[in-house]
Amino acid sequence: YIDNKFKERQNREEVNILFTNSWSDLPNNFILRGGCDLVKAFLLIASDCPHLYLNIRSSIPADVMSTDLTSILVSHPRIKLISDKISDQEIIRLFADADIFPLDAASLHSVSVLRAMACGCTCIVSDVPGYNEYVKDQSTGFILSGKSKMINKIDDTSGWIMDDYSNAMITT
Repeated sequence: YIDNKFKERQNREEVNILFTNSWSDLPNNFILRGGCDLVKAFLLIASDCPHLYLNIRSSIPADVMSTDLTSILVSHPRIKLISDKISDQEIIRLFADADIFPLDAASLHSVSVLRAMACGCTCIVSDVPGYNEYVKDQSTGFILSGKSKMINKIDDTSGWIMDDYSNAMITT
């Protein structure tokens, strides 16, 4: 199935971006995994990229759903929101149809990245610890800088990384 999807992707004009929530599907993970930032970026470039599509498989937090983002998520002609959980087979199909898998997450989500890579997606991940073990910047994907500085502080004496996700929850 995936091999056939590779061939199909080579012959189409459209570029599909896939954003997914974690297996637990906690609504705030939409924010922690970079969903709000992704939608904003998509809206900035969508008019210049008429063949770009965004598929979102995630529940959305109530505070985000009460904003203008709700109407955008359900009415934009090139954004498809799948808010209900789907089977593992269906998520693999979404990955196989995707060209780009962005995960500017506040923490490492290795299963998601490995699934995306196995399906041939270009991964765009954050610079939080661990992603650089999977993604080599500008070779096997792209690593965005800035998230680790926002979330992590390294204790100079022990070397322990301490995280604070309060800055990552900003949605505006």
